[in-house]
Amino acid sequence: RVGLRADVVLYSALIDALCKNGLVGSAVSLIDEMTKEGISPNVVTYNSIIDAFGRSAAMESRDGSLGVEPSASSLSTLSGTEDNLVMEIFGQLTTESTNRKKKDCKEGMNELFSILEVIRKMHQLQIKPNVVTFSAILNSCSRCNSFEDASILLEELRLFDNQVYGVVHGLLMGHRESVWLQAQSLFKKVKEMDGSTASAFYNALTDMLWHFGQKRGAQLVALEGRSRQVWENVWSTSCLDLHLMSSGAARAMVHAWLLNIRSVVYEGHELPKVMSILTGWGKHSKVVGDGALRPAVEALLRGMDAPFYLSKCNMGRFTSSGSVVATWLRESATLKLLTLHDQLTIKANKTMRSRDQQEQISLTLQPLLM
Repeated sequence: RVGLRADVVLYSALIDALCKNGLVGSAVSLIDEMTKEGISPNVVTYNSIIDAFGRSAAMESRDGSLGVEPSASSLSTLSGTEDNLVMEIFGQLTTESTNRKKKDCKEGMNELFSILEVIRKMHQLQIKPNVVTFSAILNSCSRCNSFEDASILLEELRLFDNQVYGVVHGLLMGHRESVWLQAQSLFKKVKEMDGSTASAFYNALTDMLWHFGQKRGAQLVALEGRSRQVWENVWSTSCLDLHLMSSGAARAMVHAWLLNIRSVVYEGHELPKVMSILTGWGKHSKVVGDGALRPAVEALLRGMDAPFYLSKCNMGRFTSSGSVVATWLRESATLKLLTLHDQLTIKANKTMRSRDQQEQISLTLQPLLM
């Protein structure tokens, strides 16, 4: 078509737009289409699809619908002179996608198999993964309906990098003592990435650990991220800023911050007059005001009977007076509420052990791409 060159950048933008709207099956089909056209997908193309796993189900449960139509803003990376032709092509894709929505949402296992095929195809084509790839796989694990599905997906990390798999598997199974030195080496490499890539990896890892009950492990990873300044200006005595964190990292950090504040109280220091926890109100969410972080933190605070309440003048801020917080922290039951434990189920342990005991397949493992 005149004025629009179908290349990997265009296809990747279209695939990313479909993925962000939960239309994973359509995105996978588009990869097949671009391959037939002689255009090879790159790591960016594959990362979008891997990270999209489970989004369609998440949208259905949140909105009560089967997804939403992709919008033109999803293609904002394309130049303005190409808009008409792009939207014509995109309209054709979304029409086909609408006819597949119900099928995509009802066949979650087919979606899992599609993602597995995408990862294996990426390996077969020798497309080298990056940290974004690993974060995408971890995010997909967090959206799995069962630990069994997550373990299948997690095994695919073996295809890419044995160090990343070893650290993630060890932390997930609660074997921190045996993998922590290896984890430190991995965290050091991740810190050399740009800030958004590094924070995305920490967010994905803590989310997965929290999702499967390894809450103490999630907290240790979150605190490691704080010590390496992955998130800037995370906390002070008066304020905890959770803006750039995932829900798992944020909840783990709330527990850590309150434990720190408790030690300040027991050292005899007076707390500031106003204490704040900042989550933001969802300005940057897909649906403005519908972010996942604020309700997750609010539910956590309510579950602990923590005396923090949503500010009337700032919907992304929970506040309390220092004296009220100090009184609550001195209560005998509070320490138990604040102390996190790992609660991975026996069934999950058996699932992972059975997979570890399977016959090992010789794989060419690629080093972590920096």
